[in-house]
Amino acid sequence: MPPDEGHRSAPGALGTGVRDGRFYLKARIRPAYHDLMDPVGGYTAGAQIDFLDLTLRYYTKDRDPRVHEFRLLNIESVAPQDAFFRPISWKVGTELFSRLLPHAPRAALGEEYVWRSHGGAGLAAEPWSNGLAYIFADATVDYGPALDEDHAIGPGASAGLFAGPASDRWKTHVFAAITRFSLGDVSTETRIGLEGRLTLTPQQAIRAGITGLHDFNHSWIETGISWNVYF
Repeated sequence: MPPDEGHRSAPGALGTGVRDGRFYLKARIRPAYHDLMDPVGGYTAGAQIDFLDLTLRYYTKDRDPRVHEFRLLNIESVAPQDAFFRPISWKVGTELFSRLLPHAPRAALGEEYVWRSHGGAGLAAEPWSNGLAYIFADATVDYGPALDEDHAIGPGASAGLFAGPASDRWKTHVFAAITRFSLGDVSTETRIGLEGRLTLTPQQAIRAGITGLHDFNHSWIETGISWNVYF
């Protein structure tokens, strides 16, 4: 399928969810281009290019509006290896991110802004038709005044599996990741989750996900669902 017959490149989304017990409403806009959970038709499988991807949240109980994430740039190439070709998968990104951080030792976690840059390389394979498994080694740099010494830097690793039918009517992604921030604000962040997408029409889809996280000796759940329209 040629690109002009796939989804349009600028999605908007409205949704809702819960982060660490706090209910929120969500709005998202991305001027371009395509991410790994979007319908593949017309786009390169295993490739993601995001520009100026903005997600806003409104935490209803606290009447707290905030930018949850602003991706200045996020590029991923998850290229499967086979008997003839051995491409290296890679990713790089930089973004403003609302991270949960302790306001004092052993205190509850609260929303704080950090600027996060990350990148890595890895390997990918197709264990079966329409399945894509990957593993990455990566590094993350967080910068912000809420962090000890204003920064947190460390290595990490991630792995996951995309799966869905040949029709691409739906797709699932199960993943796990760990980052050991060993410089600056020291902690070990772990994540494990599942996300899915159901295509309703060529230009509409429902996306949902749930992630369990652990950091600073706290564990919490993030879950959400959204209606996405491509225009």
